Amino acid sequence: MEQLTDTQQRTLDFIRGYIRENGLSPTIAEIAEGMGWRSPNSAQIHVNALQQKGRLKVKRGANRGIVLTTTSFDCNNLALETAVRIMGIIEKAKCEKELWPDLRLQAAIHTEVINLMIKGVV
Repeated sequence: MEQLTDTQQRTLDFIRGYIRENGLSPTIAEIAEGMGWRSPNSAQIHVNALQQKGRLKVKRGANRGIVLTTTSFDCNNLALETAVRIMGIIEKAKCEKELWPDLRLQAAIHTEVINLMIKGVV
């Protein structure tokens, strides 16, 4: 997977946070404002780069058409408290690529949700 520049990573983090907080993706103008850029063109350039690197997809013609891909999550950067909140306390749990920080974010990405019921003695 191609590495992101610092600005691309901050842009991806902004988009991820915006979706987590608002339940929908930001517009290009909102990304520019949130990143402190004067021109929406700067935001468009970084969104295009993130799309080329496979970190997000853009639905053509949609006002809020930015969709994060599973490769936009780096489990090494996932905070421990987030992992514990998601997974609960599981002994010897392995961090996989598809580890979702928020259910609203998961719904925004339009992925399948799989329920797992574990029966046993704690």
